[in-house]
Amino acid sequence: MNPFSDNPSPIHNWQRLIAILSMACLALCTLGCAKTVTSKETAGAEITFTVSFKAPPTLNHINYLIIYSDNTFNMNYPLTNHYFFIPGSNYDPSAVDTISNGQGLLHFYETYFKHWRGILSLKPDNINITSGPFSSTTDSDNEHYNYNSTNLSASDYSTNDQYMSFTIPISSLGIQGNILYFSIITFKNNDTDNILDMVQDIQSIELISNRPPLTGQNDTSLFDPNDPAGKIQSWTVTVQ
Repeated sequence: MNPFSDNPSPIHNWQRLIAILSMACLALCTLGCAKTVTSKETAGAEITFTVSFKAPPTLNHINYLIIYSDNTFNMNYPLTNHYFFIPGSNYDPSAVDTISNGQGLLHFYETYFKHWRGILSLKPDNINITSGPFSSTTDSDNEHYNYNSTNLSASDYSTNDQYMSFTIPISSLGIQGNILYFSIITFKNNDTDNILDMVQDIQSIELISNRPPLTGQNDTSLFDPNDPAGKIQSWTVTVQ
């Protein structure tokens, strides 16, 4: 057979077809790879909380707190006795004994506080942080009051109008992992029936920068506060 014939054999035709298909597949793969953009998620450096209330906050007689952790947790708000306190704060011993059936502080630390990572207390001019972990075996006043709060530097801290807003470094929270769990609560100083309002369902946000903000309306609260300054209306959390 003449190798220069204009009529190649069937074998040559198959070889040419296979070569053409191989080149087409290579081109498609190259084109697909060219369009593929690998985006790397970046860990957030700062987090901003903005909380709105039914009336302007009154920080002289209402406590505004954000409880947070790196895992989901429970809050100490028994519905038969709306009494709330945190590690290191003053508390009513009789209320604690009644709620715990005589177990005292140990009940609260074992059931609730050991699962918290910390508490942000919003003050008139700054933010205090009480950092955990909180030992589940805490059962004495000496241990309880050893959990001290410290000042936390916050940028753009505002308590104007009906909002409270601030930005803090995520590193200051001491979170392990990339998810923050939190709840917001308002309560009157040290009254026995002291809870005003709270975000009942524990919220969570991934600590990745430039994700859409987490927003919510506090329309499922079990509490009906008699002070509108303690009524949480909505919140927005943004990670930068």
